[in-house]
Amino acid sequence: MTTEKSSGGSKDRQLRQPSRAEETIEVVQRNWRAEVETAQVYRELASREVDERRKGILRRMAEAEERHAERWAKKLADLGAPIPKLPDTIGTRFKRWFNRALGTDIAIRRMEAAEEKHEA
Repeated sequence: MTTEKSSGGSKDRQLRQPSRAEETIEVVQRNWRAEVETAQVYRELASREVDERRKGILRRMAEAEERHAERWAKKLADLGAPIPKLPDTIGTRFKRWFNRALGTDIAIRRMEAAEEKHEA
């Protein structure tokens, strides 16, 4: 643990590095959130898709992402950590609007690129 003088100079403030368990929980929560958000996008795309074959594919993709999220949720439970809340932020609303505006194909390409970046 390190100490650092506060701006007032009279008190020391402890700076603590997160524990290994805390880091693990943060990573698992991030992974859970990514799977849930991706599943939501696939479901939304499926709800607007007119081609029944593509609609079915998008639904199955959403189901696969939901299964992945369930695995991360189980891991969180095993770690004694809560499942994080998924707030409806301006950013998520913008992404939904953007996906609607650009269409299914571009939305899927954007999600694939984001997933590749996440895996790297």
